[in-house]
Amino acid sequence: MSMVNSFNEEMGGFMFNCKKRERKYFSPLFSQFLSNFGDGVFISILTLVVANYSNSAKDLSFVLSMYSLPWLIFSIVAGSIIDRIGAYKVSIYSNFMRMLLLVILSVLTFVYEINLLLIIIFALIIGCLEVLFDNSFGVLLPKFVTTSDLERINGISSTLEIVANKFLGVNVGSLLVSLTLLVALPINSIFYLLSAMLIFFSIDNRNDNVNKMMSRKDSLFKILKKDIILGLKYLTKDSKLTILVILGVVWNICYGIEQIILVLFIKQMQSNYNIFYTLVISSAALGGIVGGLLVGKLSKIMNKKQIIVLAVGLYVASFLIKYAYYMEVFVLLGSFIAGVSEIFLNTISVSYRQRTIPQGILGRVSTPIRLFIVGSVTVGNLLGGILGSVLNYRLLGIGLAFSLLTSTFAIYLLSLQKMNR
Repeated sequence: MSMVNSFNEEMGGFMFNCKKRERKYFSPLFSQFLSNFGDGVFISILTLVVANYSNSAKDLSFVLSMYSLPWLIFSIVAGSIIDRIGAYKVSIYSNFMRMLLLVILSVLTFVYEINLLLIIIFALIIGCLEVLFDNSFGVLLPKFVTTSDLERINGISSTLEIVANKFLGVNVGSLLVSLTLLVALPINSIFYLLSAMLIFFSIDNRNDNVNKMMSRKDSLFKILKKDIILGLKYLTKDSKLTILVILGVVWNICYGIEQIILVLFIKQMQSNYNIFYTLVISSAALGGIVGGLLVGKLSKIMNKKQIIVLAVGLYVASFLIKYAYYMEVFVLLGSFIAGVSEIFLNTISVSYRQRTIPQGILGRVSTPIRLFIVGSVTVGNLLGGILGSVLNYRLLGIGLAFSLLTSTFAIYLLSLQKMNR
């Protein structure tokens, strides 16, 4: 009950302060909530449709890789696009286009028999639009939140994202897929439409200042090149930020590998794997909510290095618990612990970036960071398809625990001690 009360007090205080000081806080956050809800539904649709279509780890790996591939091939230029067009416009356009694409896919599914190639094409395009929205929202939100409120609002935003994406979204997506794609896809499109409409009608676009630093005579290539170099230079100059990025890359490679093998591992355990897979993802989401409630309190009694070490230790333990025992209860427990550890590391990383990166270059620095961290999931997906085809899933899961442990220890020996201020 104390955990529930803590969550209610935090959210209640947030709503009261939004109304009292800055009501526009709520609009971007609720728009993000709807967008992430749509993302959760869509990733659930992708995973379960491909799993129903094929038993091959390579097929599932390839489709999910196509969905996350834009973080590798497109993310690096997204910051420049957002700075020049404006975060307000990009956030609206990207979700409106996702809505249209899902409607088109619904029509194609009705007219033609769905196939793997069709899924891959739409996954790739929708993945590009997700990159644009997520990065534009990261630039848009600080325009409506005071500096003193950034960490608190960021914590609430992360919690809402987990609830929307990994808890509500995947559950609704699994339920909709169990009905029919002709129901799942149109309903999925509604969440993106509502997100775009909320920003359009509720946010003053006069705060959306487009970057004027570049000359109109510069070619698109020169503009993108300058912006990319600027972001990368800042990233390499901040050693603490570099450490967090490296750790995030290692973490997400492990996550990407497990994203492939987990659903297939569950499929071996359960004949009705669709429902149990949803329970597993929901368990991880619940862990993320608990982590979100705990990390603020832990930051008052522990330094950043200690919280990061705790996060890694929990993540390693989650792999061992899930794969060392061939039992459903341990898979659920391990997923819960993984969710706690993920929010610990994410909160420390995001809070550090928001506190140290100047607002004027936040978009151009954030996109290379997200490229390396989130894009590494694609690498993990590809490795998961390869390794999952030749290794036992349990052995691979246990191997991930030791790989993460040794990699993190190597990072620690190099420079993790610099995280203490």
